[in-house]
Amino acid sequence: MIWKEYAGKKISRTMLQSLLEKGHTQILSFKHSDGDYKGRITLLDHESGKLSVERTEG
Repeated sequence: MIWKEYAGKKISRTMLQSLLEKGHTQILSFKHSDGDYKGRITLLDHESGKLSVERTEG
């Protein structure tokens, strides 16, 4: 199961499709108390739907 929201981002149909087909979303902007950063949501496990945020450089 993949929840409708993760890491403060609502998972759209497009994002869900990308997660299932490619294993990750496009690069997104995230807000954090330490400062904003860019990254993508990645699908760690197809069976459990476990997600993670992979930070990108830049």
